[in-house]
Amino acid sequence: MSSLRLSLAAFLLCLLCPVAWAAAPERLRFEQLNPALGLPQSSVTAMLQDRDGFMWFAGQGGLTRYDGYRFLTFRHDPTDATSISDNSVQALHEDHAGQLWVGTRNGLQRFNPRSENFSAYPPRDSKADYLDVRTIASDGKGTLWITTRSGLVRLDGATGQLATERHDPANPRSLGADDVTGLAFDAAGGLWIGTQQGVDYLAPGTRHFTHFRIDDSAVDALKRNAVRTLRIDRAGTLWVGTALGLEAWKIAAGAPTARRRFGSAEGINPGAVTALFEDSHGTLWAGTQTDGLKRWDAGAGRFAAFVHQSGDPASLADNNVASLFEDRAGILWVGTWFGGTSRVDLNAGGFRHVLSGALSSNKISAILGDGPRSLWLATYGGGVNRYDLQSGQTTVYRHDARVPHSLNDNLVTALGRDRQGQLWVGTRNGGLSRFDPASGRFTPRAFATGDALSDFIQAIVPDRAGMLWIASRGGLHRLDPRTNRATTFRHDAAIETSVSDNFIWAILEDTRGHLWVGTSNGLDLFDPASGRFRHARHDSRDAASLIHNRVSFLHEAADGTLWVGTGGGLSRLVADSGGKLQFKSYARQQGLANPAVDGILEDDNGHLWISSDGGIADFDPRKETFRNYTSRDGMAEGDYFVGAAWRQPDGAMFFGSFNNGFTMFDPREVRGNDRAPPVVITDIQIYNQSVRSGPAPNGFVLDAPIHRARRVVLSHTQSVFSFEFAALHFADPQSNQYAYQLEGVDRSWVATDAGKRFATYTNLDPGNYVFRVKASNKDGVWNDAGVALAITITPPFWKTWWFRLAAGLFVLAGVYAVHRIRVRVLLGQKRELARQVAASLQGLQNAQQQLVLHEKMASLGTLSAGIAHEINNPSNFAHAGAQVLATELERFRAFLLALAGTDADAAVTDSLNARIDALIRQSATILEGTSRIRDLVRDLGTFARPDEGAMTTAPIGPNLLATVHLVRTLYASVADITCVLAADPPLACWPAQLNQVFMNLIVNACHAIEDKQQRSGDFTPGVLAISSRADEASLYVDFEDSGSGIDPAVIDHIYEPFFTTKPTGQGTGLGLSISFGIVERHGGSLTVRSKPGQGSCFTVRLPLPA
Repeated sequence: MSSLRLSLAAFLLCLLCPVAWAAAPERLRFEQLNPALGLPQSSVTAMLQDRDGFMWFAGQGGLTRYDGYRFLTFRHDPTDATSISDNSVQALHEDHAGQLWVGTRNGLQRFNPRSENFSAYPPRDSKADYLDVRTIASDGKGTLWITTRSGLVRLDGATGQLATERHDPANPRSLGADDVTGLAFDAAGGLWIGTQQGVDYLAPGTRHFTHFRIDDSAVDALKRNAVRTLRIDRAGTLWVGTALGLEAWKIAAGAPTARRRFGSAEGINPGAVTALFEDSHGTLWAGTQTDGLKRWDAGAGRFAAFVHQSGDPASLADNNVASLFEDRAGILWVGTWFGGTSRVDLNAGGFRHVLSGALSSNKISAILGDGPRSLWLATYGGGVNRYDLQSGQTTVYRHDARVPHSLNDNLVTALGRDRQGQLWVGTRNGGLSRFDPASGRFTPRAFATGDALSDFIQAIVPDRAGMLWIASRGGLHRLDPRTNRATTFRHDAAIETSVSDNFIWAILEDTRGHLWVGTSNGLDLFDPASGRFRHARHDSRDAASLIHNRVSFLHEAADGTLWVGTGGGLSRLVADSGGKLQFKSYARQQGLANPAVDGILEDDNGHLWISSDGGIADFDPRKETFRNYTSRDGMAEGDYFVGAAWRQPDGAMFFGSFNNGFTMFDPREVRGNDRAPPVVITDIQIYNQSVRSGPAPNGFVLDAPIHRARRVVLSHTQSVFSFEFAALHFADPQSNQYAYQLEGVDRSWVATDAGKRFATYTNLDPGNYVFRVKASNKDGVWNDAGVALAITITPPFWKTWWFRLAAGLFVLAGVYAVHRIRVRVLLGQKRELARQVAASLQGLQNAQQQLVLHEKMASLGTLSAGIAHEINNPSNFAHAGAQVLATELERFRAFLLALAGTDADAAVTDSLNARIDALIRQSATILEGTSRIRDLVRDLGTFARPDEGAMTTAPIGPNLLATVHLVRTLYASVADITCVLAADPPLACWPAQLNQVFMNLIVNACHAIEDKQQRSGDFTPGVLAISSRADEASLYVDFEDSGSGIDPAVIDHIYEPFFTTKPTGQGTGLGLSISFGIVERHGGSLTVRSKPGQGSCFTVRLPLPA
């Protein structure tokens, strides 16, 4: 028994011991995400950050992915089996492989990121019961554990099989209840299970459950045992949230060794605890059903509460907390049932914000210390407040016309203390008042200058001689507190050495005794001996001049540097040379978020803390860098009052806001978020159309889902494209900064912000590029590695290397063929002529093959016509010579016979006749060959006739027959080609282009027949029948072959550019595409009928003249 008490005492002591971490801000400032800001649902029942950095929110309205700017929501679609199974999503989990698991009221599913749909477990078509999933957890060994209303489910990651543990009344070692609500794994791998009947424990490798009840005779045992959530912290403590509250169990060997129940004394009121979470600092957070969010303070031994406060948008969104989560940047997310989700940056902070609950007014116009524990606060409308820094209590001094010696005006604008320690109060309408704390009496002191603005006090500063210098809107006053005598210095346009302006903002006496005066028209340096003022003003032509003429604040640093705060930035005095003051200035371009400076304070490290309109900046003068903070970091919202800045001796700083209380902080405790953001590309748009919204355009290839892609291929036709990107850091997404660069296009990084998270490029040359984007979080911490996307823009076919090579080879081959023809013609020998004819025929065949291969070349007609011309002349010469040779041989026979006479020997005459007949037969052979050459040249000339700009009216028959004659010889062993034109009316056309169509269809048909022969081994010539027919409107030409036919699976693609059914390297895939386009340009159509294995029939329809 004593050991149990010792264990319990040690356990309680552990809960009370403080843990070393950076103290969280006392007042958490929450940023909201709700339907008003774009979140598609008010309920957030589960949250998760995936390995890419996206946040996921589950709720009653579906599943939502968030990148800091846009929401992508997945909802159930009854017509789509791959949609999410139910809009009521209750659980999320990412396993060790990065797979996202989703639990709904209607099943367990896995998200598929590439297709952005879901796979069900068990499959939708199975007979297994669908699961009402509550939570999902992994044991780290590939097994998922799922809590449901009907048991504890185990999913084997290797097999995908589901097994369910259920309560069995006959088996005391079975699950304690089927309604399972929570899971937690301990360090030994044991599984702790929350049910409606208490807590169960399942030892690793077993199926036997041990039950632990949470009974309490004082309350309803059912509610006490109804576990809502479980969490095991890093110390091994099991936290149990129930329908009635919270307990902490010390556990060992699968059993609790000590328990602690929390109640109102520890800040936990009776009621349901719905969510538990331990953050990265080791702090435990508890979400409740009615009392908001609780944070365990081990040092104080109680929970701090954070609740929704009506009218405070920075408070918790809703008191009914449903889920808790911390992302990798240290942002705590609080999901609620009715207010969306709230988030707070746990890695940043240090600022405290004091509001009107303790103050007479939120307008804090001046601050002055009153010892180590108190502050004097000037309020614009609420008088003077004395604020106790420890208790937060305030004593208020106001103007009251019924009370003598009360404050003379509630619009207090300045505070100061003279060398005797007396407090002086400056007001809007009543000048000065001296305050006696002992009696609480104010003694007024007005300046009778005849200008009411002389009593509108801006600042009160004592000098080393005991005088008070008072800045007003009606001049500069010097007051002797001992005699109450005052001297006023006013601007006189006629006197160059008078004060620059009557509107005085700031006064500073530096350590050398110099008096500096900030006015609305520049900075003045006062010479007390002469009463003259020396001026420094802004000069747009001089970069070393003051940055702005409204000098609002002056500060001398510990090293003696004078810093000048202005309406346009910060200036540092760098030289006083030749009677001219020179400055180095800092503004927005140098990193100061808002250049209108209101106050400057210096910390022990020499950093300057600068209040401005909209925030406070930390400036490091040595590095000349700024770090800007805003209300999102916990300080007062809105602008700050000019001059409302104070530093306590212990280093604490205070800045008064224009309408929102004041900000207090110790610079040593201020911290920003040092986590660099992951960067992703979230969308690619082509001509302003997202590739995610529909099927991918032709030529567009992505190697992975967009946000994971590392390479994209674009067609040259996709000449306008954009990339959208996001930094997945959610502390303040609107303050994230970006820089992008397209290597080879952008010479340097292009800076941008959250308002323009995209880059657009147009008309890039084909080639390879790399697009890079990097980003920073709100505190300027950069992820310089960022993300890179390799881009390939494919060229048009006529710009490809293979096309240019083929074209070059074609030209060279043509030139060589022409050269050979010319050489052979010049030989002049009949024998050489026959060889020339054979070589020319071979050249024509080669040219024909080149024409078929490169049918799209615009120069084909010209080259073919040139070749025909070069062959035509020598072939005509040979043909004529052969005709003359036969005639001359007959004449030569007659001459020889006449010469021999009638009495010549018969044997001689017979021999002579035989030799002459042989020569005549040889000449006939030459005549037949040259005739065939002439026919071939004529057909080639017809085929290659160039088109003029306009259509001509002509029949197609001659062109088609010429094309058939050109091809028939080449494919004589492959197919019998017949051409019967039943109709050949004249029509408007470009003949050469139609020749190209006919050539392509005939050659394709021969290839199909040849392919069938190769496959079957039967080399019997096939059949290609070409025929025509006409009706009133159109001429139809059919090309019907007995080839291999076309697969129905690809027949719809045969007209697409680059599509081919031939092996790689044996076809360009352009012939039918080009033919299709030519026929369409004629106003016709190109159609096909095909049966695999039996053949195809292509029909060209051409319109007839009306």
